[in-house]
Amino acid sequence: MPKIAAFFVPYSVVPPPASFLLETISIMNPPLVLSIIFILFLFSGIRIIYEYKRALKFRFGSYVKTLKPGFRWVIPLVETIQIVDIRVITINIISQEVMTEDNVPCSIDGVVFFKINDPEKAVLEVEEFKLSPNCHKPPFVMSVVR
Repeated sequence: MPKIAAFFVPYSVVPPPASFLLETISIMNPPLVLSIIFILFLFSGIRIIYEYKRALKFRFGSYVKTLKPGFRWVIPLVETIQIVDIRVITINIISQEVMTEDNVPCSIDGVVFFKINDPEKAVLEVEEFKLSPNCHKPPFVMSVVR
């Protein structure tokens, strides 16, 4: 009969499973678990606003203030922010066939440049401020031709 070697490892050397550790922490130390949850809640409100952007802070849907660039904090679940780019934005005008006053057809294309100077007015007073220049392009092109 062959001999079979058996190795016995004491319990103190074998680590307990991860679920056992989580149960031990939650049962033995509720303040630790609550403090970890609170710290995660605080960190979830951190926002970074870049130099070329501004953020409008809303508390329960009501405008509070405009946030400048930098490391900012908002109250999670209570405050939201809407970020507005204040750089010059370009929109391409597709080629259009127009008639001049002397009935000569011509093709016109171009570029619209616009910049938001006041992010508060852009967001609060204009619905879809990024699409607004698109509405004014065709009449403007017609007025330039005449």
